[in-house]
Amino acid sequence: MSNFRWRLKDELEHRANRIRELQGQGYNIPQIAQELQLSVPTIKRISARLHRESRDNYQRLVQERIPYDVDSTLELYKSIKRQAKELADHADKDIVKVRALDLLQRAGKEYIDLEMRGNYVKRALDVAGHIQEKLNELPLKTEGEIEAEEEEEEEIEEEGTEKEGKTQYGNSQRKF
Repeated sequence: MSNFRWRLKDELEHRANRIRELQGQGYNIPQIAQELQLSVPTIKRISARLHRESRDNYQRLVQERIPYDVDSTLELYKSIKRQAKELADHADKDIVKVRALDLLQRAGKEYIDLEMRGNYVKRALDVAGHIQEKLNELPLKTEGEIEAEEEEEEEIEEEGTEKEGKTQYGNSQRKF
């Protein structure tokens, strides 16, 4: 890349950072345009790009980083539980055994809590991904295809509700 391109890239990056900074201070688009001596449409365009980049980065964080962090933390709790159990099994003093068993119990509780929430997060991410796929496909579908898909999803939801009712109240579905 030539020096000119590097300078231009640096200038554009500096401009975007300055717009972020001014927005963070509560400036509106016309005020930012006046402050930076740029046109309102230019500031709107840059601001929209920054918003898209921010949203994309957040989505990437949610989709990639959070499940990884949950899995890493679960592995850490497993390690803590093993270490606490080993310490409790081999400790000579009762006070050490009691403390190790207490820590083992606490780590076990946290593990279960995180595992339940982690599964919920993973399920929520899967659902969000499915919804995003549907949203992305939407402009490409005809009205008839959309209606047929909605009917299919309603049938699936009704079947799921019927199964939940049977498992929750035995085989009878009580209505109160």
